[in-house]
Amino acid sequence: MTPDTKNKFGRVDLEVTAFGFGTAPIGNIFREIDEQTSDAMIQTAWDAGIRYFDTAPMYGHGLAELRTGQSLRWKNRDDFVLSSKVGRRLVPAKRADIDFAPWTNAAPFQMEFDYTYDGTMRAFEDSLQRLALERMDICFIHDIDVFTRGDEQPEVFKQAMDGCWKALEALRDQGMVKAIGVGVNEWEVCHEALKQRDVDCFLLAGRYTLLEQDSLNEFLPLCEERGAAVVVGGGFNSGILATGAALLHKSVEGFTL
Repeated sequence: MTPDTKNKFGRVDLEVTAFGFGTAPIGNIFREIDEQTSDAMIQTAWDAGIRYFDTAPMYGHGLAELRTGQSLRWKNRDDFVLSSKVGRRLVPAKRADIDFAPWTNAAPFQMEFDYTYDGTMRAFEDSLQRLALERMDICFIHDIDVFTRGDEQPEVFKQAMDGCWKALEALRDQGMVKAIGVGVNEWEVCHEALKQRDVDCFLLAGRYTLLEQDSLNEFLPLCEERGAAVVVGGGFNSGILATGAALLHKSVEGFTL
């Protein structure tokens, strides 16, 4: 596999490179990086042939979207594929009042969960404003899993399927976005969404790797049957497969996984 190999994105009229650039690091996760380093990371990925970039309002409380847009702004928009997410709205706030963890010196916005139709439309528009790009190609409903929402997850999932999903369907029908789906840390949530809705794609973080392959039993076969694309996030299990568990524990000290 080479980074610049192009693959069709499921049943959708999109082609994405085999490797994508996930923008959580340029949202200052765990440690701060400066603007020059952030831009250099994206330009290095571009020079390596990567043409798929994924971001989210959560990453650095909007900082990753701001930086992603800045680094890609003067590229030919038809030369790359961009995804972001909904499910959170960002509200301006004083830095002293914001708990940024696990982000460091992020953008001055409080994050609020919002799975309503109107909130999703607002979040989508706000993301485009932060990116200052004319469109995103793919939009995921973010973090409607047990990992993020705990005991609230069943109700949160229902709210998202009723609110977020209807808004994204409308945006897809209007041609504002080409593909819509769910981005979470649990294949079971993706599987349930695919059984309930006409999902184009998923971003599955950390649950299909050399270490974990339970998603092969039910979820991925259904994706193949339905033509749903899957973006594999955290392919090294957040570093365990690359550096070992000891270094991973050190890197997330103070942050509960």
